[in-house]
Amino acid sequence: MSDRDLSLMERPDRLHVEHPFLGSRKLAILTSSPGEEANRKRVQRLMRLMGLECLFPKPKTSVASRSHKKYSY
Repeated sequence: MSDRDLSLMERPDRLHVEHPFLGSRKLAILTSSPGEEANRKRVQRLMRLMGLECLFPKPKTSVASRSHKKYSY
């Protein structure tokens, strides 16, 4: 891994701790600086290397339990 990648990994990591709901698109915008551009695919790759994942509602979060009684209208 290059020194450039390591220096770029610090910014998304710090931002992810403060705002865990931000995805790669927003992190790419926030981490880009005039001297060093970071596109979305690069930020995605670095997030995968660091094990970062944004928080969002996962599928089937409101599925009722089988033992719960269902009341008709």
